[in-house]
Amino acid sequence: MQIIALSTSGVKMTTRQVLTVDLEGPDLRYAVARAMGYHIFHSEGVVTAWCDQKGNQVCVVRSWEPDRDWNQLGPAFPRFGLEFRMGELCVHAWATFPRGIDLVMASGMTHQEAACRAIVISHFGQTMTLPINLNDAYGQNEAG
Repeated sequence: MQIIALSTSGVKMTTRQVLTVDLEGPDLRYAVARAMGYHIFHSEGVVTAWCDQKGNQVCVVRSWEPDRDWNQLGPAFPRFGLEFRMGELCVHAWATFPRGIDLVMASGMTHQEAACRAIVISHFGQTMTLPINLNDAYGQNEAG
């Protein structure tokens, strides 16, 4: 199902419903940024994420790849209570819902990928809406 929505930069975009357990690559990175409350923008082929509190820029992450970089996942550990177990063919990660009520489990080929999926599932549930073209969702140089 396609839906027309407005991005944070006010641009009309067509969206799609996706299963959060199936997210990978750029879709997974976008979803993690949204779950963590980060603003994201795309400029010259680089996706940058930043978080702010009451309009004050707190951190900037160039080349946003939390599924590959432990430093980018660090802020999620206390918030989502991430735990890991090794499976036979993959890694399992557990995350606590932000409300602290339930645990969710997600799997991935790496600890980072499993953690990212667990974060997204705990925040959005089984499905979420993503833009068909992620470039439409990113503000154009919003940070600058």
